[in-house]
Amino acid sequence: MMALVRCPECGKEKVSDSAQSCPVCGYGIKAHYDKRAKKKQDKQIFEMRMNQVAEPQKPKDNIYGIVIGIGGAVLSLFMCTQLMELGLIGFCLMIIVAIIFYNQHVKAMEQYQKDCELYKTDKKAYQRQKVQEEDFRRAVEALEPKCPHCNSTNIERISTIDRAVSVETVGLASGKIGKQYKCKNCKHMW
Repeated sequence: MMALVRCPECGKEKVSDSAQSCPVCGYGIKAHYDKRAKKKQDKQIFEMRMNQVAEPQKPKDNIYGIVIGIGGAVLSLFMCTQLMELGLIGFCLMIIVAIIFYNQHVKAMEQYQKDCELYKTDKKAYQRQKVQEEDFRRAVEALEPKCPHCNSTNIERISTIDRAVSVETVGLASGKIGKQYKCKNCKHMW
């Protein structure tokens, strides 16, 4: 739908909002109003996404990881009677596993409590924060390198040492010369 508007640059009356430029000053009228419409649409979409954000959900207890760590530690302690050194090393590793899972659970609970507090005091701020976090996560995922062959993100960086060893053993026929990444799925290198 076409409307007659005032030129935002020179103030000329009755200029079509779909005109490419103002007939007096040459200002890009259509681009100006398209930009405003896009901003308005983006704001509406953002608000719609905010309204879809649910209240904070309590994280699931990571009790299985803690039990596995402690159970492994007890089993390793039992092994100490048979194989002293291996049992002791296993015991220490399993205690570390239990501590890691416990710390993850504690951090998740702390974040949940912060989210609950923010939700109670300012629901809109909480919703805005969650939408922004989701946008940030998507932006980071978009920056992750992907295999150009199979579009997988299951890739690894080819180290300089790995390339040097390959060139040393295979010579100039090495397929790793000039390559930075290798796909773990399809084995493509680029």
